[in-house]
Amino acid sequence: MVFSEYMQSLPVVEYRAKAKELREECRVDNTTLWRWIYKQRTPSPLYRKEIARVLQMEENDLFPQTV
Repeated sequence: MVFSEYMQSLPVVEYRAKAKELREECRVDNTTLWRWIYKQRTPSPLYRKEIARVLQMEENDLFPQTV
């Protein structure tokens, strides 16, 4: 499942917890994370690796067309 689909499929409580963790680990603001989740922007390779690490998923699965 790609990153945006995964995040949007989470229950609200889990979504908020993951979003908070991603913001803190990637050191980005709410707007940046929102743009990544709703496909208005694609994270840079450095952020994609960090997102995959935080979510404990494969980067290629989360961002298949960009890797």
